[in-house]
Amino acid sequence: MKKQLTTIALALGLGFALAPAMAADAAMSKDAYKAEKEKIEAQYKADKKACDGMKANAKDVCGAEAKAKEK
Repeated sequence: MKKQLTTIALALGLGFALAPAMAADAAMSKDAYKAEKEKIEAQYKADKKACDGMKANAKDVCGAEAKAKEK
C-alpha cells in the first residue's frame, strides 16, 4: 500500500512539474508558428527534391519518408 501511494505521489509530482513546460510549447506565437511551418515546408521540398534522382521503389520509399518527416 505504501509503495502504491508513493508511486501515485511521484506521478502527480511529475505531472505538475512538467505542466509548465507543456504549456509553454502550446503557447506559440503566430510568428513562431508561421516560421516553423515554413521551415518544415522547405525541409519537405528539399527531401522531395533528393528523391528525384531515384527510380522505382526507392523513389516511392523516399517520397513516403519525406512525407512522414513533414508530419
